[in-house]
Amino acid sequence: MALKYYYNTTVKEVDFQNDAHGAREIINNWVHEQTSGQILHFLPKLLPQTTQIMTVNALYFNSEWLWKFDPAMTEPKARFYVTPHFHASVPMMVAKLHLAHGHSPGMEASILELPFKSNRISLFLVLPDQLEGLLNLQKKLNSTTMKQLISTMKKKDVNVRVPKFTVESQPSIANVLRNLGVNSLFSPSSADLTGITPHHQLHMTDMMHRVVIQLEERGSIATAATAMIVERIGSFNGQFFEADHPFLFFIMDKQSGLVLFMGRIAGP
Repeated sequence: MALKYYYNTTVKEVDFQNDAHGAREIINNWVHEQTSGQILHFLPKLLPQTTQIMTVNALYFNSEWLWKFDPAMTEPKARFYVTPHFHASVPMMVAKLHLAHGHSPGMEASILELPFKSNRISLFLVLPDQLEGLLNLQKKLNSTTMKQLISTMKKKDVNVRVPKFTVESQPSIANVLRNLGVNSLFSPSSADLTGITPHHQLHMTDMMHRVVIQLEERGSIATAATAMIVERIGSFNGQFFEADHPFLFFIMDKQSGLVLFMGRIAGP
């Protein structure tokens, strides 16, 4: 009851040793239900029969923009420069919007806020000035410099070009925790889970986490010719934010300041 009340989750008993197929099906069905059918086959393989405890967390993020992009303005085959000498063709959303925008010469980067419909959650894009500036930006970026970058933001008319993208990630949380020094949890000899079970030999064997983030203009892919879009862009006046090379993104709850998702787009 406490888990359901405070964390909206439950504990379910499965039999990894004698019914590995059934255990996988239970987990996959739960993930499928929790993500409204967007994540299929969360566990593609059977888990080892020695598995004792497994925590599963699946998140699917798909929200509408507060100010939607016009699909007719989307450039279907825009250039995204992976390096100065190599580019890929990607669908690029185009709009002129009144948005919060900022730039830091010290960070050598610009920042743009794209609010979602709730207006509490926003996507922040951080774009290095240089095509190959992502690594340098990542080295400079921390909680302090991020706050400084956000402090430069002001509402203004901005000509925006942002690629449509879908990011799917399934990192090994167990390895992340071990790298952070959380080792006893995974050790049969030193793990102490007596707060949830009387069995002293129980330890964590794996933690799986999967995230899907989909960002689009909310419409079909436009068929407008590249030349037409370039001409329209050229006729715009004012500030530009063109995410045509690797950048960072943050989905943030502005009320709490909590970063819900973060990642980078380095190529298609």
